[in-house]
Amino acid sequence: MTMNVNSRRKKEKERRIIERFLDHLDFKIEDLKDGEKPDFRATLRSNGKSLNVGIELTEYARPAGRRMEAIWDELEKHLEKYQPKYCPLRNLGGFITFKQNIFPPKRLCPFLAREILEFVAEHVDRITDGRTSLSMGSRDNPLIATWEDIAAANSSRYPNLKKYIGSMKMCNTLPGCWSCSGAKTEWIDVLPEELIGIINRYANKRIRYHWGLADEMWLVIHGGGSVHSAMSRPEKADTAELRSAAEKSGYDCIYLYEEFKDWCRCLWPPGLAG
Repeated sequence: MTMNVNSRRKKEKERRIIERFLDHLDFKIEDLKDGEKPDFRATLRSNGKSLNVGIELTEYARPAGRRMEAIWDELEKHLEKYQPKYCPLRNLGGFITFKQNIFPPKRLCPFLAREILEFVAEHVDRITDGRTSLSMGSRDNPLIATWEDIAAANSSRYPNLKKYIGSMKMCNTLPGCWSCSGAKTEWIDVLPEELIGIINRYANKRIRYHWGLADEMWLVIHGGGSVHSAMSRPEKADTAELRSAAEKSGYDCIYLYEEFKDWCRCLWPPGLAG
C-alpha cells in the first residue's frame, strides 16, 4: 500500500530520530529497514560485533501539550511546502522557539511559515559557518543582538514572526530538518507513572509484533524537544515500580532519548550506558 504524504513525513521523521539515536550510542548502521510492528529493523555494528535489533519508537507526550504539537505539525508542513519557493537553499534546517505561552492559530501557520522563510532568505548569506542564531527577542544576549536589529528594522514586514517566534537557530548542514521548542521555562520533568504507562502499553503490543530474527527488542521513548515532551530531569523517574515494569516488559533495552539536546538515558537494563 502506498503511504500518503502525512504518513511518509511521519516515517521520515521517525527514521531521522532513530539514525541520530543510534549515532549517539556509537553504533554503525549496516542496515536500517522501515517497518510497522516494530517500527524499524536494524543491523548494527559495535566493537567488531554485529547485532540485529527490532526497534519500537514512541513519544513521551502529555495531553496538555498536544495542542502545541498540532500547531507545530501544521507550521512544519508549510515550511517544507514553501521552502523551495521562498528560500531555495536545499540543506537549510532550523530550530524554532515560540514565545512563552504565545502560539499561532493553525489558520496563520501558512503566513508565519512564509515570513520565517522570507526572513531567512533575506539574510541567508550570513549563515556561512554551519550555525547562526536569529533572535526576535530581547537584547539580553549580545551574541544575537545583530539579528534583533534586523528583526526590529523589518517588523512591519514580519508581523506574525514578531508576534509568535522567540528565536530561531538556523543550520546549513541538516537538509530539510525543522524542529521546535516551546518557552525555555516550560521544560517538564519525567513522571514515573507516565513512563510506566508507556512501558506497560508497549509490553502488550510487543507480544503481537513480528520481531523475526532480531537478537534484541528495543523500546525508544523520544522526548521531541518541545514543551510537552522534553525530559529535563529523568532522575526523578528512577523508582522500583518503573524498574519492575521495565523488567516485565520483555524488551531487552528501554531508552529515553531527547534528539534536540542529544541526550540519552537507558532505563533498562540497569547499568547499561546511554
